[in-house]
Amino acid sequence: MNQIEYIAVTYAKVPRLPYGAYGYDVWFHIHMYDGSIFSFISLTLSGKKDFNKAIDFMKNQGIYFKDGYHILDALHSKEHLSYYLERLEKEQSK
Repeated sequence: MNQIEYIAVTYAKVPRLPYGAYGYDVWFHIHMYDGSIFSFISLTLSGKKDFNKAIDFMKNQGIYFKDGYHILDALHSKEHLSYYLERLEKEQSK
């Protein structure tokens, strides 16, 4: 963990099959001190409580999160993340 400079948190709107509806994936882009970047979709659906505990653990280890969309804050609320991100999308498109 001491090789991680920061983790950027973002999202992507993606089509969900078979009905053609859209959903949202939360992405973590891990920026290392050596300049390399590792990206992956975070698995928030596995349980918000456990996910939040893992994030809190990493923060307690000194890992900094760049979260311009306040996604991690939204995960601590009772609102469904997809509703939050949909509202965010609408506000940005104005």
